[in-house]
Amino acid sequence: RSLPAVRVAYLRQVGPYGHADLGELWQRLARERARWVADAGTCELFGIGHDSPTLTAAPLCRYDACFAVAEDFRPRGDFGVQNIPAGRWACSAFRGTADEIVQAWLDLFARWLPFSAWQPDDRPAVEALGDHPDFDPATGIFSCELRLPVRRLSN
Repeated sequence: RSLPAVRVAYLRQVGPYGHADLGELWQRLARERARWVADAGTCELFGIGHDSPTLTAAPLCRYDACFAVAEDFRPRGDFGVQNIPAGRWACSAFRGTADEIVQAWLDLFARWLPFSAWQPDDRPAVEALGDHPDFDPATGIFSCELRLPVRRLSN
């Protein structure tokens, strides 16, 4: 799908993907989002993985928990602002735990990508959680859309 750019405020976690600290990061983001956004239920949430866990040592992997913001939004404290660039994305629904999402990403790369007419581009991978995240604290199960940035294969 072709998707527009989105400006986001973010908090960054450096360390292994799927680690328990990511849950704390998302809880902190939710508290701040509720303070800064008048109607916190109307701005989409995103997770951005900047590194491949198969190429980058786990303690060095960067993950941003984000929420969409307007152009005039100014961050405070530990928050930064960045743009999720516009472009083409291979999109896949996911439902499972933080431990299972790594395998879902690997499956997208290993099972879908080699048989498609697409290749990854240099934008980071994104997890789109929507305006009202579906998360079960008892099981750790959540839903999101995996978005792999792609461009057509070169001839």
